[in-house]
Amino acid sequence: MKSGNFAYLVKEGARNVWVNRLMSLASVGVLIACMLLMGGAMLISYNINEAVGYVENQNEVVVFLDENLTDEQMKSIGTQIENKGNISKSTFVSKDDALYDMIEEMGESQDIMDGLLTENPLLDSYEISVSDLSILSDTVSKIENIDGVYKVVSPTEAASTLTSIRKIVNIAGSAIIIILFVVSIVIIANTIKITIFNRRKEVSIMKYVGATDWFIKFPFIIEGIIIGLLSSAIAYGMLWLGYQYLMENLLTHNSSWLQGVAESFVSFDQIALSVAIGFFGSGVGIGAIGSSIFVSKYLKV
Repeated sequence: MKSGNFAYLVKEGARNVWVNRLMSLASVGVLIACMLLMGGAMLISYNINEAVGYVENQNEVVVFLDENLTDEQMKSIGTQIENKGNISKSTFVSKDDALYDMIEEMGESQDIMDGLLTENPLLDSYEISVSDLSILSDTVSKIENIDGVYKVVSPTEAASTLTSIRKIVNIAGSAIIIILFVVSIVIIANTIKITIFNRRKEVSIMKYVGATDWFIKFPFIIEGIIIGLLSSAIAYGMLWLGYQYLMENLLTHNSSWLQGVAESFVSFDQIALSVAIGFFGSGVGIGAIGSSIFVSKYLKV
């Protein structure tokens, strides 16, 4: 396609948007609402995954060792634990260190722990963090089978709950995005249908003088893409401002609980690029797919 023809077809697509500005404006308004809902689903998913990831790092598995093991045996157990996979961090805690930490946590009541200094009842242990909570049970089972391991204490139920929450949120978020994507495509299709109907005589003349199918279809596809991109840009700006406004209000709220919740949220700057790619990619995709799929049906070329 020659550059002159391409520029002409793009210009025609932009003209279609202006000529049918009332329908285009209505389409943009509905698409903005759809994209805001899609963006909201994305932000919720980001924050839930971030929260679950934070809890994953905080939930430590404690591996207690048998008594009277040599230093070499304990080091060997540590190596075997790390080799089991799904281990992001492993730290050895001697029973003496564990006792001193316990005494410090007692604060002013430390005196009642003095008797334990002569005969420490605690066990040496490894404190480990897992990479994936969804396979925590399998990881714990493997560690329990290591010779020299006395007991493994792990937040199995909490891990199962968090994994289920993450799965539900991701599935629900994906379902919402897919449904709204389809709705947006239908909206674009209806806009293109009206444009074609208004220009049906002009299209017929173009067909009679030998214009190719692609030459006739391209302006309508451009029209859909322009509407999609315009909606994406406005929705992206509104989502950014709305999220920043929400964060600022939560962080300055009198409730310390709400402030703590806000501090655990992902800042928009961290995900701005990902959201932008998702929004503008969706805008182009919705516009191109919505117009190209239905243009042949209504145009019948």
